Amino acid sequence: MKIVHLIFDFNVGGTETMLVDIVNEQSKCNDVTIVIINDCYDSTLIASISQRVHIKFIHRQPKSRNPLYFAYLNLWLSLKKPDIVHYHNYVTPKVLLPIFKLFSTVHALGIPPTYFKRCKCLFAISESVRNDILSHGEYPVSVVPNGIDVERISPRSINRLRLPFRIVQIARLEDAIKGQDILIKGIGYLKRKGISNVELDLIGEGESLTSLKSLANKEQVGDVVHFLGKKSRDFIYSHLCGYDLMCHPSRTEGFGLTVAEGMAAKVPVLVPDSDGPYDIIGHGKHGQVFKKNDIDDFCHRLMHIYENYDQIFTPEAIAEAYTHVLNNYSLQRMVKCYSQVYGSFLDN
Repeated sequence: MKIVHLIFDFNVGGTETMLVDIVNEQSKCNDVTIVIINDCYDSTLIASISQRVHIKFIHRQPKSRNPLYFAYLNLWLSLKKPDIVHYHNYVTPKVLLPIFKLFSTVHALGIPPTYFKRCKCLFAISESVRNDILSHGEYPVSVVPNGIDVERISPRSINRLRLPFRIVQIARLEDAIKGQDILIKGIGYLKRKGISNVELDLIGEGESLTSLKSLANKEQVGDVVHFLGKKSRDFIYSHLCGYDLMCHPSRTEGFGLTVAEGMAAKVPVLVPDSDGPYDIIGHGKHGQVFKKNDIDDFCHRLMHIYENYDQIFTPEAIAEAYTHVLNNYSLQRMVKCYSQVYGSFLDN
């Protein structure tokens, strides 16, 4: 099967790192190419792509209105004659001729449905995303959750609370979406209740860094809230096992890959009671939940976890969560599902 993946930018992010995993796995038995449209990419991420994968650079300048870049893209695709064109930015169909079999992964909630009309099939990364798409009308949608290479993640070996109580969130620092402010206020709440042996690591970069540091100081927890910046996936996969809880208090989230990674590291998780993270934990069966965007409920839940950690997160519960991730969110399962859907459209 000849597969072409289209993406505008290729910097370090959830979509891009996921795409690397997809093409590396697909290239084991397919002819796979990544087309990077904009001249905007991370060299380290490029280096992580298998040598089996072809990489095509269009070298468009971001925001350029020059139509020649897209004319060249269409000409190249016409000569390449791919069986599948799989795009990862929802505006892509606007620049392609209506002669290609288009597939798209919908990575987020709230994508305008006008961009879906030319797709043979949409891949929703969670049931929440699927429901969001179908709320706009009838579209061909298959739920294919993002997958992770579970074997690369070092598992936690101690199934009990360790002190200091170490909490982690991995997400871009954009608190209006990812909710780091909720988490910092939770740490402040614990301190006001006399619990000081807690540490929080925030892994990621973003525009909210300054305001979040100010919030940590205001809550008088600046000494225990650590901003680690951007870290490589190898670093994350080898260090997750050192934490006692992963919190992902996002206000909106199509999937939440880091939640699955935390569970694969056998780290307990705390997430909102809706959207992609809630789907990942089996709607509360394999993790703790709080009311979405409810700071008071989050604080009380965090306190409850601290006080009852060993009773909540038993070795059996952690093992069940790990098995759940292995069975439902593996990279191999994701790629197999893609191939099955691709194949069903090749003769149509």
